Amino acid sequence: VSRRALRPFAPFARADVIIASPLGLRQQMGPVGAAPLPCDWLSSIELSAIVHATALAMQNWAHLDEALGGLNGVPTDPGETDFARVRPYFLDGLARHLRQTVVLEEFSSAEAASLLRRRCANVSGAVRARRAPEGGVVPRPRGGRPQRFVF
Repeated sequence: VSRRALRPFAPFARADVIIASPLGLRQQMGPVGAAPLPCDWLSSIELSAIVHATALAMQNWAHLDEALGGLNGVPTDPGETDFARVRPYFLDGLARHLRQTVVLEEFSSAEAASLLRRRCANVSGAVRARRAPEGGVVPRPRGGRPQRFVF
């Protein structure tokens, strides 16, 4: 990204922004089903946004889990890494604690909570925001009617 141009199809090692599905990231990390290979181009991720997590929960959640597990590793191959972009805390292995992860979903799910607990360890903590419930169909039932329970 520069002032005048955005190159959407740059190689991963030189990209400023990566927009990908969890399956696409997992396929770039190595064959699906095998252990993920270390990917130096995932070592300098500062913000990861997971949009429509409820739709991803209906797919293979393991791809998302493995893709987030591959983020912020220490670079191993200096040939592909641009060291002008690598910050010192990345090399110290602390990038995992400074990455911001945003998960957007329509309702709370156990999978997303587990993913945030295991894969996201930001030093500033976590914030969970919910929309306030609206009135509903029957905001207040009319009172004054006796109820009898017969056993």
